[in-house]
Amino acid sequence: RAFTDADRAGAPPVVVVSTSAARQYWPDADPIGQRLVLGPPDARRLATVVGVVPDPRYRDLREGRPTMY
Repeated sequence: RAFTDADRAGAPPVVVVSTSAARQYWPDADPIGQRLVLGPPDARRLATVVGVVPDPRYRDLREGRPTMY
């Protein structure tokens, strides 16, 4: 899914990952529902993957980069 109005301050943290990030972190598993540790060492929190989107293309239009939103 994409982000919704329910994904706001005070709600459980969620993240949307790119296709290549999903393959990198969970090569043999469904990324939806997986959890990631985010934030600096003094403010770490767990975020749940709620969606997967195509890889963004920044400098090189041929290769996508693993990305999280």
